[in-house]
Amino acid sequence: VACNNERREFMIEILCLGIIVLFALLTGRVFRKQYKKNNIANCLAMLVVMTMSTTIGIVIATWVPEMVLSTILSIIVSMALVVILTYKLPIKILIESITMLFMGAMMGAMLSLMTTNYAVLSIVFFTTLYIASTIAAIALWNKEDYPVFRKAVPVHFISVAVVAVCVLVGSTVLTSFNANSKMHSETKVENHHH
Repeated sequence: VACNNERREFMIEILCLGIIVLFALLTGRVFRKQYKKNNIANCLAMLVVMTMSTTIGIVIATWVPEMVLSTILSIIVSMALVVILTYKLPIKILIESITMLFMGAMMGAMLSLMTTNYAVLSIVFFTTLYIASTIAAIALWNKEDYPVFRKAVPVHFISVAVVAVCVLVGSTVLTSFNANSKMHSETKVENHHH
């Protein structure tokens, strides 16, 4: 049962990393396409990077349960995604995003290493928070051109977000249900033998 649970958790972690990479690519594309010099562009990029790097830190620390190594790896992975996210945007946005990734990657690694009972919940929650932050950032980024929220965020982006959250939550629920039913059936078998 422990091996199956670890395998399921690993699949959820891979799914979360895939979602993070996909949304970094999509968000960067929207940011570049709609870049305007406005006062909140830096803050929006920082919001996306902070939630992204925190989630990356949580996931990587589950694979590398050592504080220093998981933090270093989280920073490296986050850095690669920040470069993709901020490509062709002003250097100020890149620099502020890098400062956020250091904080987020460290916090994510620490949170993951301190969390023992709720690792999957933490990963799912922060991945969902990351998705929500990208949607909010894009909506605010495009606020001047599209004052209505649902028009400010591209339809394909919302579609991908809905599918990602449904798959993430669905796989987590199924994983929890399967783990609980197997533990329950094993408990019955053990009690029957005694």
